[in-house]
Amino acid sequence: MESRSAQLNTAGELTADAAVTDMEEYTRLLLQKEKLQKECVQLDMEFDELFGPLILEEFQAQIELVRQRIELSLYIQAMNQGQDPDPEEIEKAVAQRTANWQKQLEEMAEYQETLKCRSIVPPEEMRQISRLYRKIVKMIHPDLHPELEHDPRIRDLWDRLQTAYRLNALDEMEEIAVLIHQVLADSDTAPVQIPDLTEKIEKLRHELHTITTTDPWLYSTWIYDTVKIEKRRRKYQDSIQSWNEARTRLAAQLETLLLEWKGSACPMN
Repeated sequence: MESRSAQLNTAGELTADAAVTDMEEYTRLLLQKEKLQKECVQLDMEFDELFGPLILEEFQAQIELVRQRIELSLYIQAMNQGQDPDPEEIEKAVAQRTANWQKQLEEMAEYQETLKCRSIVPPEEMRQISRLYRKIVKMIHPDLHPELEHDPRIRDLWDRLQTAYRLNALDEMEEIAVLIHQVLADSDTAPVQIPDLTEKIEKLRHELHTITTTDPWLYSTWIYDTVKIEKRRRKYQDSIQSWNEARTRLAAQLETLLLEWKGSACPMN
């Protein structure tokens, strides 16, 4: 990027060449951000493919332990009130209190199933996808073309493009590109100048720094290392074992409680 000081006119204003340079830098950073975000999605999916089943198993063990704790507390509450615990009513109450967690567990399980169907895109096709995406971004990206912001056709095509790009759907992207050309050919909207480019550039640089210093981008520093993968896998397995051991202890506690209740037939104090 050229020096700004060499591109000021006598009035101290940026010249047209400097504005173009700013615009090129802004475009470059936007494309870099979009590329990194896509790669982060891919890294997230690779992480989930490696550890998703273990994370799912751990979460399920946690939910079961919570269910047991609620169940135990409801039995104790009924006994302290001098009532005979009703297993069916207690089960209903437990289900109600854990419904949101159960729903989350089901969604996680469904996501794991979708990952099994994920296809591998050949490198050449990935390059085609990247080239086409960069081309379309320069044509209609909302930050580059605010004059198109209120065109419902462009908004719809942009949303469709994001979905197709995330799914590596080259055919869909090619169809979207044709539709975009048609919309732009019919449009007489003149490009508008983007205000505060310098501030926007700095903001993008900050966003790029944040992306490259946090997960899921940081997965790339170890996710292809078999030793580190196995170490993390053992960590999940140890955690699952710990949760299951806690469940076993709690189940024994409830069993003892029920035996004592039946034996004494009196409320707890």
